[in-house]
Amino acid sequence: MKLIFSLLAKHTPKTFKVSYSPDYTTFIIHHILSDSQHPLYELRKREYEKRKNEGLWWHVTTFLDLSKSGVVRSWCRRRLRNAFTEELKARGFNEHGKLVKKEALKGLQDRLGELPKNEEGLSLKGSVRLQVLPALISAKYADVRQETGKLVDILLEGMTVEALNGSSTPVARVRKFTRSQWNSSPAKGTPRPSRNQSRKKPKAATHALRRAAS
Repeated sequence: MKLIFSLLAKHTPKTFKVSYSPDYTTFIIHHILSDSQHPLYELRKREYEKRKNEGLWWHVTTFLDLSKSGVVRSWCRRRLRNAFTEELKARGFNEHGKLVKKEALKGLQDRLGELPKNEEGLSLKGSVRLQVLPALISAKYADVRQETGKLVDILLEGMTVEALNGSSTPVARVRKFTRSQWNSSPAKGTPRPSRNQSRKKPKAATHALRRAAS
């Protein structure tokens, strides 16, 4: 999952903040689950234990400092939730991150060269929290979708590359993609100084040091 964290570090959306974990977690404190004396403790505990660790767990949160109006905060959560869901479906996934239309991944296949044969390797996994930022209130919905779409692409490509690395696919091929797609590297034919050249001292400086020592 190192690739996903590396790509997320470079992705800084203006309308929301991303928290990601390869494990299944909610990123929030469950006040009921943390209080065994609460009347709903047993009910919530059973619901949490029955939840399957599969697909993508994700949710949207807002802080009180976003707006004093609960209506505005609710509207922001719904707006970001809808954008993320639409971008998942546009790439062939349902709202739980499970692949339902493999043909929608043709663009990803063109970039990677191939996809894992097992469709389970293409499903999104882990947990994501999207925290609304104030810029989302005035942002155009198309911009919100663009930023959530970029997030889906990062999750999808990172998990797909990991699945390919874990299969019989040559690792060198996948690593070549990750470097060329996301990291800046010198173009082919660009000369690099040899190790001896980089350590070689100028002659004038060497003579000056010898004279000072004598």
